[in-house]
Amino acid sequence: MVGFQDTTGDFQITPGAAVDQPPKITWNPDLGMIGFENRARTGPADSGSTIGDNFFRKPGTLDIWAEGTAALGRSPWIESFALPDPNLYAARALAAALQKKGVPVEGGAASTTDSTAFRAARLATPLAEYLGRPLPDIIFPILNTSQNWFAEMLLKILGRELGGAGSWEKGLQVERRFLIDSVKIDSTAFALDDGSGLSAGNLVTPHAFVQLLDYMYRHPKRAPFIAALPHAQQPGSLLKRFVGTPLEGHVLAKTGSIYRVNTLSGYIERADGRRFTFSIQANAHSVGGRQMLAQIDSLVVQMAR
Repeated sequence: MVGFQDTTGDFQITPGAAVDQPPKITWNPDLGMIGFENRARTGPADSGSTIGDNFFRKPGTLDIWAEGTAALGRSPWIESFALPDPNLYAARALAAALQKKGVPVEGGAASTTDSTAFRAARLATPLAEYLGRPLPDIIFPILNTSQNWFAEMLLKILGRELGGAGSWEKGLQVERRFLIDSVKIDSTAFALDDGSGLSAGNLVTPHAFVQLLDYMYRHPKRAPFIAALPHAQQPGSLLKRFVGTPLEGHVLAKTGSIYRVNTLSGYIERADGRRFTFSIQANAHSVGGRQMLAQIDSLVVQMAR
């Protein structure tokens, strides 16, 4: 499977000129794949905007419609909407880019999930090959801003390069062997289900995370990993965390969150030069997300003391 633009369409929304008028909604890139119906309306300036939660798609199609409201006078903004068939989306985008450069594409673009058809296509002589960006460029958005699609694709790259196939199954096999054989983590301390951590089937103990973080900190090629971790008070997922605490600018850690789960794992760099490695996990909690993040941050501050 290949991916283009996170397999999402970017819809730009501009409120109408008056209340009850439909907002202007456009999408980019327009690859001729989407059928769209605008059912949304412009609401009063103080009414809030609900369109972002009201994009819908007819199952099995690219027939999309939008409901909800856009607050009058709000600046244009972008909502991303997941699209099916990432292979076709990428193929159409490539064809459009080639045509824009004056390269004709005969027969249009197509995709397949048939392994036999894919294998036959791979036997043909490639017209061109492209090597992706360097690994540090991929790692940075995964860690710094939780770019989950990149994480899934990186797992498949591992499977292709080291396991013989670009699949979740092969990628997870490579990851398990690394954690057990190289990091020396007990096999009972984790269960892996995907590359991003969004599946509730992923289970990792805090101690296993600390072992992995210690291993990475000692690794001779650790620099891209350390640079990619969110830093407190710097752009990334820790930008607004630890404000007004002694740890401003001294926490390097990866956030994690799904429904009723919040985690933070990384390093504390103390003023005396000492480094603490930590992992905090709050599972199946019943408090609000912001309240839980505040409790986690408070615990990190206490550990640093």
